[in-house]
Amino acid sequence: MPRRKLNQLLVAADLFVNLPNLTWLSLANNNLKRLSNGIFRSQMKLTYLDLSNNQVVLLPQTFKHLPQLNTLYLKNNKLRMLPTIVFSHLLELEVLDFSSNQLRSLPALFFANHHKLTDLRLDFNRLSHLASTLFAYQHALQYLTISGNNIGNFSSKLFNFVSNLEKLEVLKLSDNFINGFHPGIFRHNLKLSYLHLDRNQLTSLPVFEGLQQLEELTLCCNSLVTLPWRFTDNLIGLRCLQLTDNLISELHVAMLHVNMTFRKLTRQCSYWRAMRF
Repeated sequence: MPRRKLNQLLVAADLFVNLPNLTWLSLANNNLKRLSNGIFRSQMKLTYLDLSNNQVVLLPQTFKHLPQLNTLYLKNNKLRMLPTIVFSHLLELEVLDFSSNQLRSLPALFFANHHKLTDLRLDFNRLSHLASTLFAYQHALQYLTISGNNIGNFSSKLFNFVSNLEKLEVLKLSDNFINGFHPGIFRHNLKLSYLHLDRNQLTSLPVFEGLQQLEELTLCCNSLVTLPWRFTDNLIGLRCLQLTDNLISELHVAMLHVNMTFRKLTRQCSYWRAMRF
């Protein structure tokens, strides 16, 4: 059957109506442009859905009948906006991937119903602003990627709103336009182990507070001229520090005044670690 006709069948509203016990479904790597409102109305047991690498532009109330869904991949589509109501019924979501779409903004309380999220990927979109309340209810979040967007400065409350991201372990903010952080922005992210800030526009850094468990900090390809005095005092667990391709002309002993054992301090250190994720 020609590829074009196959894709037309895939979006038919009654395609899966006789599969009520379906728990795992992948429609990745097709040419889907739209999904009917009732296409998954019989899949009450579905827990995993992969729609990656399609051409989806709009999502009407496609997921309304998926109360058990915990993993949803939508990466590499053509989504430009995400109305809150589309995902409000997915209370069991743990993994959500919106990477490589065309999103320009997200509603301030878009994730308010998703208290179980542990893995959220927003990288490689066109986001230029994130509301300070966006992650206010993500107490379980462990992995967050926002790399490859158009984000400048962050609200001081974005990552520590009522200490809500206390379980966050991986935060990737690479490839944005960030030129500074408010002091203490990460002070409540006590479990953070991997912080990627490479390829931004940072000219200076605050002294990072509360990051005793940080193992990897990547700062390459910025415009750093110097480091804060006693920069590493709180980074007692750091194993990999990436400062390649900045404008640093001198280092004082007090900048790195702490008992640390760096396992890696090379151009490659952030990349072999990144492969784990």
